[in-house]
Amino acid sequence: MHKTIILILLFLFTTNITNAQEYYFYYQVKYKKNIPDKIFTEDMLLISDGNSSRFSSVKQFRSDSILNSGIKRKSNFGYGDIHSIITKTYSNSNVVKVTNLLTNDYEVTTKENFNWKITNEKKITDIYNCQKAILEYGGRSWEAWFTNDIAIQDGPFKFHGLPGLITYIKDRKDNYIVELYKVEKRNKKEFNYTFSQNNKIQVSQKKLFKIFIEYYQDPFREWKFGDGEVEMTFSDKDGNKIKPDYRQMTLDEREMLIKNNNPMNLSEKINYPKNSK
Repeated sequence: MHKTIILILLFLFTTNITNAQEYYFYYQVKYKKNIPDKIFTEDMLLISDGNSSRFSSVKQFRSDSILNSGIKRKSNFGYGDIHSIITKTYSNSNVVKVTNLLTNDYEVTTKENFNWKITNEKKITDIYNCQKAILEYGGRSWEAWFTNDIAIQDGPFKFHGLPGLITYIKDRKDNYIVELYKVEKRNKKEFNYTFSQNNKIQVSQKKLFKIFIEYYQDPFREWKFGDGEVEMTFSDKDGNKIKPDYRQMTLDEREMLIKNNNPMNLSEKINYPKNSK
């Protein structure tokens, strides 16, 4: 079924995308956290209107679709590539990576000009004519396959800049393996790229590090002291209110942050303090 959908759509990419159209590219991501010998899988979605794009997990897209109906999100989706939202503007190579923590969305904007090396190696995968490219990026060596059959110079996560859509990309040590598995065309633009009703704060990567380190040191400060917008109550199985064990909760939250601290770009890895109390 997926191959049929892609085959029907292939000829459509020989023309420009109009403002009333969007294309949905679904990718499966297999990735490693800081957990030995364990592979995680996530479905991700790249939406392109021909001028810009948005990339997120399918789960996050569905959540933000609800937001567009006027329901405010209160939960966080956290640090890391899988949990972030990435938008690109094709005309200027601007890439915005959005990371959520509690009630704030933090935006880090970068210009990403990838130094791809296109090889002569070609192959046909399913119905695509693909060509191989290699890249050194973020302290990792990458192998990518792209297709001129889909004339959009974009791809998953921050990756872009090849002569066609990236259909497959992985790093040499298989920390991340990303593969396209479905394409959909929407004749009417359905998604509002203003994807969040949360507060949006523009920060540098260095400032974002500081924010997450402070959170790591005391992740439940707002809960304990009642400042901010986060409200939380705890109860036992019978519905009786109980006093939370903030020490254990803090240890659990720190463990989660450390496990998720394996970004595609190793320069985005957070140096969490080792001796926090």
